[in-house]
Amino acid sequence: MPGTPLDADTAWELILDASGQPKATVSLPASNLPALWAGADGTLRYPSLVSDVARQLFDTFLPLLGKVPAGRSYVVAQMGQSLDGRIATVTGASRFINGDDGLTHLHRLRAVCDAVIVGAGTATCDNPRLTVRHTSGVNPVRVVIDRHRRVPAHHHLFTDHEAPTLHLTEGHYTGTDKHPFRDHYTEVPCLGTDEAPAEPDQVLSVLRDFGLRRGFLGGGG
Repeated sequence: MPGTPLDADTAWELILDASGQPKATVSLPASNLPALWAGADGTLRYPSLVSDVARQLFDTFLPLLGKVPAGRSYVVAQMGQSLDGRIATVTGASRFINGDDGLTHLHRLRAVCDAVIVGAGTATCDNPRLTVRHTSGVNPVRVVIDRHRRVPAHHHLFTDHEAPTLHLTEGHYTGTDKHPFRDHYTEVPCLGTDEAPAEPDQVLSVLRDFGLRRGFLGGGG
């Protein structure tokens, strides 16, 4: 057993190691000693010294890494709001309500998901990058819900090449539209029409077709 508690940075790297290949036991770095394991009831148990912050990270993120059943998707959402319950001013202005710790948490959520999903309104107004630059980890695929192609072509999501972008637009998806991500940008007609819009479960089915089973709803930044 280590003499000092497992810190937050090490805990986060262990979480990233467990992402995509969840195990009953998470081992300490360069060791076969367990940092924690999941009991039969799903409760996390800690045989090693673990700091309070590291324990909070494990408790928050490891449950998100369980195996996704075939034909299913997991979707996580986060919303930052002020103490008086607002997400923007009365004029619609909003920027970094969460603060630094909130942004780090947001980016960690992205890092354990396959895709981050944003609507056309947020993508147009905020011009976000939707990366994990405030933490370590792999950038998720950016998914833009944009039936009428409202998001400007010069925005980061379409030009920065920091992660692949799926641009979901008007049309009907048959499965023949699927192809590997190319040039970091892929347009996928699948959102139906104004008269017959695609349902959320249909959109999630399209994302599964691209191997995206864990989605994160949260735009901005």
